[in-house]
Amino acid sequence: MLSFSKLFLNLLVIVCLGVAIWDGYILFTHQTSPVLGTVIFLVAIGALVWNVSVLRSHKWRGINPKFKWVFLSLLGVFLVLAFAGVHPLEVYKDNAVSVVGGGVDKITSLVSNAAQDDTGNSKENAPKITGLHGTYTATVSTMGLSGSTAGVKRTAKFSGDTMTVYDEVYGKSVLKYFIPGGLSSGQVIHYTNIATGEKFDARFKYVAEYDCFTIGEGYNSVTYYR
Repeated sequence: MLSFSKLFLNLLVIVCLGVAIWDGYILFTHQTSPVLGTVIFLVAIGALVWNVSVLRSHKWRGINPKFKWVFLSLLGVFLVLAFAGVHPLEVYKDNAVSVVGGGVDKITSLVSNAAQDDTGNSKENAPKITGLHGTYTATVSTMGLSGSTAGVKRTAKFSGDTMTVYDEVYGKSVLKYFIPGGLSSGQVIHYTNIATGEKFDARFKYVAEYDCFTIGEGYNSVTYYR
């Protein structure tokens, strides 16, 4: 009985830790209400501290399973399922890779800029990575009344963190978008439909050389060009 209780406490620590990290991330990236996000974060941290203090008490120290083995087992299962393409674990994995990649790119950029300053070059001459802006165009396939497919022109206009998509079949949609890690390492793009509040995500890849990007994957992918 104590072993099951210890397992439950170990799992509760992992859940609280995961909630605190995820809520801190979406709070930092302004994807949630500041008040609600702060309350959830503080509750998760409080529960985490309480659980850790309980597990470190003399009553539970000598009882199996140990926390590290529970954590490593769950981590192994998560990685296997994520790399096997199981949704939404695959998306979480891609988000983590994007965020880490974005951090590495920022550090590399800072080191590069510092090196350029040491050689007397101006920071203004250094290449800068910017967000999407202006209008991009794609041709998408739609199913007509006769059952045949036809190509329809679709435009995506970017202004700040807003993306306005229009075509003759589906009309106009105004979306808030966010790309974890930025254009250089973005593998996922998050949308929020301003009119309905619906949130969804998709695969994303930007090619700076041609100033184009692809949303979706496989047969459902759409590539936008200038």
